Amino acid sequence: MASRTLLTPSLLETIQRGDSILFLGAGAASGAKGPNGEEAPSGERLREILCDRFLGGALRSKPLSQVAELAKNEAGLAKFQEHIKELFAPLQPAPFHLLIPSFRWYAIVTTNFDLVLEHAYDACLEREQSLAPILRDGDNFSEKLRDPSQVLYLKLHGCISRATDENLPLILASEEYARHRKNRARLFRHFEDWARERPVIFCGYDVGDPNIQQILFDLADLGVQRPYYGLVNPGIDDILQRYWSTKRFAVCTNTFEAFLKELDATIPKASRTLGALVKSDDTSIRGWIKAPVAPSINLLAYLENELLHIHKAMPTHGVAPLDFFKGRTIEWGVYQENLDVPRRVADDLILDAFLDKSRLKPVQAYALKGHAGSGKSVTLRRIAWDIAHDFDGLIFFLKEGGLLRRDQLAELSYLTGERLYIVIEDGIPHIEDLQDLLSWSSKTRTPVTVLFGARNNEWNVYAGNLATRIENDYELHDLTESEISNLLQRLTSHGALGRLATASAQEQFDHFKLTSERQLLVALHDLSSNKPFEEIVFDEYRNIRPVEAQIVYLDVCTLHRLSVGVRAGLISRISGITFDRFEREFFKPLEHVVRAYDDYSSRDHMYRSRHPIIAEMVFRQALPDPVERANQITRIIRNMDVDYASDQAAFRQIVRGRVLADLFANKAIAYQIFDAAEDSGASIATVEHQRAVFEMHHPNGDLDAALRAIAKAEQSLDYTDRAVLHTKATILRNLALRSPHKLAKQRLREDAKSILRKQTSGSRVSHPFHSMGQLLIDEIKEKLQEMAEGNIATSLELQQRSLTELLRQAEQTIFEGLQHFPGDQFLLALESDLGKVLEDHTRAVDALKRAFEASPGRSFVAVRFARYHARRGETQVAMDILKRSIAANPVGKEPIWHWPSF
Repeated sequence: MASRTLLTPSLLETIQRGDSILFLGAGAASGAKGPNGEEAPSGERLREILCDRFLGGALRSKPLSQVAELAKNEAGLAKFQEHIKELFAPLQPAPFHLLIPSFRWYAIVTTNFDLVLEHAYDACLEREQSLAPILRDGDNFSEKLRDPSQVLYLKLHGCISRATDENLPLILASEEYARHRKNRARLFRHFEDWARERPVIFCGYDVGDPNIQQILFDLADLGVQRPYYGLVNPGIDDILQRYWSTKRFAVCTNTFEAFLKELDATIPKASRTLGALVKSDDTSIRGWIKAPVAPSINLLAYLENELLHIHKAMPTHGVAPLDFFKGRTIEWGVYQENLDVPRRVADDLILDAFLDKSRLKPVQAYALKGHAGSGKSVTLRRIAWDIAHDFDGLIFFLKEGGLLRRDQLAELSYLTGERLYIVIEDGIPHIEDLQDLLSWSSKTRTPVTVLFGARNNEWNVYAGNLATRIENDYELHDLTESEISNLLQRLTSHGALGRLATASAQEQFDHFKLTSERQLLVALHDLSSNKPFEEIVFDEYRNIRPVEAQIVYLDVCTLHRLSVGVRAGLISRISGITFDRFEREFFKPLEHVVRAYDDYSSRDHMYRSRHPIIAEMVFRQALPDPVERANQITRIIRNMDVDYASDQAAFRQIVRGRVLADLFANKAIAYQIFDAAEDSGASIATVEHQRAVFEMHHPNGDLDAALRAIAKAEQSLDYTDRAVLHTKATILRNLALRSPHKLAKQRLREDAKSILRKQTSGSRVSHPFHSMGQLLIDEIKEKLQEMAEGNIATSLELQQRSLTELLRQAEQTIFEGLQHFPGDQFLLALESDLGKVLEDHTRAVDALKRAFEASPGRSFVAVRFARYHARRGETQVAMDILKRSIAANPVGKEPIWHWPSF
């Protein structure tokens, strides 16, 4: 006789702390009824209903999957699904179903397509979480994942709430899944990743779904020591129980109703809440609270897990100086022991952002920029430490893996009545959240100051609108002479000079004269050996044992070189090494080269190397052969789940066409990566867009292939993608340059201009203005070439007028671009290119002069003519031109705007 125990104590513990996955099969809906006593039909009954309704009562002996397909064929998918909806829509939860929301779950997964659980969560007033259904790939998965108050609810077989969506047909039988995999392939991947790391409690289910069985068998084949699962099924006999116990299942032979009631009686309600996981309600902000209310459990959990309050009484751990100088620790004890070198920029930032109250606004943001490895993280941590310890500021540090949560920050502001100071080590991954926080703070007049770091190259690419929202940006330059002296004193006092100990004072000083290629991180690591830093790093890699740990390290480096953390779920999928096994077997051999932390955007553990620079060195040296690199990238990319923000960020970096064009001379190797990207279930538009970029930038690129790829990207989208269209315009421009036929050139350029004219309106980046300017300069050069060769049948006057118009359009494009994006390096370079064209071609200058003399009020012509003379050092001539233009056209703003520059 099978046992009727509730489940094993370890499974009960995971349920209690909200770390189990609840899997609901058809039997879990038992007891749900409609207002007239309707019940969910069994599989056999549903087959009979479909035969009677759509097949004239015939074929009742056929399998449900076959009957369903025939019924769809007879009635059409829309009518068929509407009938299914009519059968299941009336169902309401039984009282015991309302016990499900009284527990916290890591996730809920089902093959049911009714709305019983949705109604149960709506009806439960004391629910621990909100239900977040996920019905298809994407479906705001990453956004819902970020919200800790929501439990994700994967509906693998569809939902009657989307019965009219013919791209997401309901799956009535497991056999149908293979035919209807489109738009939900990643749902099973989500479940598979979760099931590697967390226990699954199967209820109302006999684990008979072929897709679920395949996942279980795959886990077993990979040698994954997954957690014990639970199986709640009253039909399990002794033979089946013995079978499932060999598959690491604990069996409970209760009904689902009895199981939930016994679970409710066994696990106290107070121990199921989020508050039960908060270690203490005694918070460091208590002394700052002015409001007559206590902090919420959500805020306490946020301060415990994601947002660190920096204060004088905060506990710190002792730090071995050598570990700090080698980048092996991020402990706050570094600043208590003053191991770091004071940087002048830190004082400037503290003065500007904290001490100077004369220019305070409700919201202020400051960026600290610098090259990778220049010391931004240490400097920002020092700023946070000093504001708290020297100036008694209310300052917080966003932990690695933490998120900017507006609701919790609003509560903090209300409770304390103080300006919140928040330091973020790397602002680039949080750009959208930063913009949202700044907009909200400005709108609500909530006083917030944010200080964040950013790499120079990433800031130039990704900053966008955020660049216009910051008060000031600071640059972390190379070490000054006094900073080098301070660093040498610290290294000497802690016996950390290494091979420099016997060097002369000048040699020691010269060692820390840095460049953008050789930053502080590299200079400090070079102390430990006479070998170059790259060799030291590679020796570390080669000496890691066991080999499995070395493989994990290389996988982590492959992605972290892109400044992206690596999900434990992804590593588990790639290598079969769960986080639990990582902690048991690999923590020790990897403790100095890999760090793990909780990532709250993915609800997963995350791995990183010590620094992206180190990760890049490991990747390039461990995989010197391009084919090996491609195989490594392909192996990882096939296993990515782009519904996760971290995987998506890494994916976008890996498949960047421009990078792959530089990395692989053999195009076939890059094609292998693009094909793997499509196999991973990623967006066709993303992959084909980057394939087009690759063809544009590869030395042996094919522009026609690029145009075909961008057409595929366009066709796969149901909305207008500005980036895709901009790439298309660039391809058209390049095709025009290549074409030997004048009419073809004109057509291609007009098509490109048509795209770019629309893009310049409301653009958040300078690219459309830059590309339009490039197109016009191309035309100017060709026009000048034609005039020089005498290949134009039209009169000289008409030629000059045509050339002048092109020059005017180019000047206007650059001017308008710089109005929107002052100081933009691409537009400034374009302005310089246009100036060089004039210097190199007297015909262009003659055309400008004639046009100006004929009509001095044409502002853009006057400005370009004045610029020409200014570049030649003829400043007075340039100013006279602008004066004449202003006199002729007093309302023309362009000459007035340019006047100060002359």
